[in-house]
Amino acid sequence: MKKKLLNLFLILFFLQPMGVRAEFDDLGTNARTMAMGGAATAIADNGRSTAVNPAGLGFLRRAELSSDYGRPFLNLDDNSNLTLNHFIIAVPLSLIDLKRESEPSSQLDIPLPTLNMSREPTTQGPTVSLPHVAREKFSGGRINLVNRTNKGALALFYRKFGLSNALEETTLGLGWGKSFGRRWNGGINIKRMEESYNHDEYTRVDPVFGYGSKGSLSVTSFDVGIIYALLPRVLLGLSVLDLFEPNVGLQQNESLDRTFKLGMGYKKDDLVAAMDGTKKGKDWMIGSGFEKRFKEELFAVRSGFQFGSGSLLNLNLGCGVKLGQIFLDYAFQYPISNIDGTAGSHRASFLFKFGQPLLGEVEMGSLEEAYLRLQKEVLGIKAELKEMEEHRHSLERILIEETADRIKERINQDLESGLKQPKEPNIIRESNKNDLSNDFKALTHRVKKGDTLQSLAKEYLGDKKKWQVIHKYNKDKIIRGKPILGTNLVIPLKKD
Repeated sequence: MKKKLLNLFLILFFLQPMGVRAEFDDLGTNARTMAMGGAATAIADNGRSTAVNPAGLGFLRRAELSSDYGRPFLNLDDNSNLTLNHFIIAVPLSLIDLKRESEPSSQLDIPLPTLNMSREPTTQGPTVSLPHVAREKFSGGRINLVNRTNKGALALFYRKFGLSNALEETTLGLGWGKSFGRRWNGGINIKRMEESYNHDEYTRVDPVFGYGSKGSLSVTSFDVGIIYALLPRVLLGLSVLDLFEPNVGLQQNESLDRTFKLGMGYKKDDLVAAMDGTKKGKDWMIGSGFEKRFKEELFAVRSGFQFGSGSLLNLNLGCGVKLGQIFLDYAFQYPISNIDGTAGSHRASFLFKFGQPLLGEVEMGSLEEAYLRLQKEVLGIKAELKEMEEHRHSLERILIEETADRIKERINQDLESGLKQPKEPNIIRESNKNDLSNDFKALTHRVKKGDTLQSLAKEYLGDKKKWQVIHKYNKDKIIRGKPILGTNLVIPLKKD
């Protein structure tokens, strides 16, 4: 009896007016989306976007590893065992880095960021002008924080649906998504779908299954999608799954109907709301849901509903918890109509995000986005300032060493010349200098330990405030306001 019910389910599941074909129906993506009524076309923003709208990969900023396990329609009357598995590895290809733009200038201008509500950095606003040092390294220019190579993100995904030991559907695919400007995201999936059957005494005598010779089929299909930021917190999404309607018929040519998804989403800090409309062939469905996060987003509750053709009506509930870089989610879906005698569908999801939160994976227009943007720009500026400061210290050390060497050389020369000349008293001679007027005469004073310009001005000129007069005629013998020991200073005096 069990085998007959299982085969009956198999026939009903695939039998169409023109023959038998594989359906590859969407029985849900992950626990978070399922709890929100399947509405994720506009708010998709991670590796799981490949199941509903690959454009969501354009929001990915950190590598992710996720896994989902589901049990649709638990406790069916015939004890059929339905299972769903989903594995995804997603990796961003775009990096944000400092970039120097060539712009000749005598100083280094570092633009201060302005808080805007877009995802892209801006360099508009006031600038801080710093002395231009290390000219050979910073050949003039501005330090800007820009998206260096926005190549989007890639996701490798694997989905598997099983019906007891009778049927198995698998999908292996590669998705790519990218941001185009401040408002647009686009993405595409390429996937290989395969369906296999385990034959029994019934299918081996059934011409529909080629008397047991038709055990599997496989096709290649494509998905495309876009997301548009209508407002900083309002997004629109559109995706088309199985774009080219591959042939999935067992005996005759049967096209897999395209699936059209149109959605709208709203994101604001700790609240997310979304609504989707889905159309596949003659079937349609409307799904809507919301998510509310608490305790700094450590805990989330979700709810949603679905209704559509064939008296479809589902109630969805779920919750999630964040443990550092790990996200755990659970969802429950109860069919109010269509299917009786079931304990509903259950889904559990695991997600691990590598690294720390980055700009671009937070809600557009939120304070967190503005803070992360400003924080990244400040860190970049600090790194450049630190490097400039180290270079300045290096130049100062070189300058001090060279100055010290010149002073030592000058002292040695003066000492050598002093040894060759007869010793003179402190005041050696009185003579006229060419650079002094006829009203002045000059004395020569050999600098000894403890002499200062002020003390010499008081000794010879009678006022220590006249030290500038001595400085004027002895600039080459004075360093940092102090006369060099052992040198001869010219002291100008008025004639009597």
